[in-house]
Amino acid sequence: TTTTTTTLPAETLRINCGSATAYTDSNQNEWQADSLFLGGGGLFSVTNDIPGTDDDPLFQSEHYWTLEDVATAPKGQVGYDLPAVGRAGLPFTLNLYFAEIFWTVVGERVFQVTVQTASGPVVRTDLDVFKESGLMPYVLTITGFVPDTENVLVTFTHGSADNPKINAIELELASSETMSSSTTTTTATTTTTTTKTLTTTETTSDTTATTTTTTTTSASTAAPTTSTAATMSPTATTTITT
Repeated sequence: TTTTTTTLPAETLRINCGSATAYTDSNQNEWQADSLFLGGGGLFSVTNDIPGTDDDPLFQSEHYWTLEDVATAPKGQVGYDLPAVGRAGLPFTLNLYFAEIFWTVVGERVFQVTVQTASGPVVRTDLDVFKESGLMPYVLTITGFVPDTENVLVTFTHGSADNPKINAIELELASSETMSSSTTTTTATTTTTTTKTLTTTETTSDTTATTTTTTTTSASTAAPTTSTAATMSPTATTTITT
């Protein structure tokens, strides 16, 4: 019997969108500089305090996309392509962080967010960050399972006003353990042989011979190779936290 175990540890990817520098937050988590984005886009930042957070640098910069960026982007997609190599079918939690640092009125920026999961796209339509949380940070949390493409694709679509944007991204990938086992029984052959016995009895002129015939039997048994693997049924839910 042979057993093989492959383990992927839990992993978290954090991006400080719109910023060229990495950041260590108040909980000592590391956020890398802006990367993994699709479709170019523009950067905007401010220096004023952000109410409701101890981590102003995560919300003082943003990555945004204009209609021109969409027109020139491959497949017309703008957003972020987050890797999840080797984790197809495994659960994830995606936190998308926003703060409205340009507009101060409801309705001035409205857009759509789409996240691809194993069970299909999760869509948040008509997102107006200022309407949701004013000048304070807002987080859109999406939980689901990683698609077969082994990535989590986040795309933005223009809505009724201005450009889609984002301030920070946090992707939490769950740990996994895959076990496979195989059992093999070798073929066994049993041979039984009975030899010929000759018995001679002398009388006046007759000879009597007693003969036992030879028999050979063969038995062959083989057990099939078996393997087990964990499977998961993908589902997706959307949670909004302000």
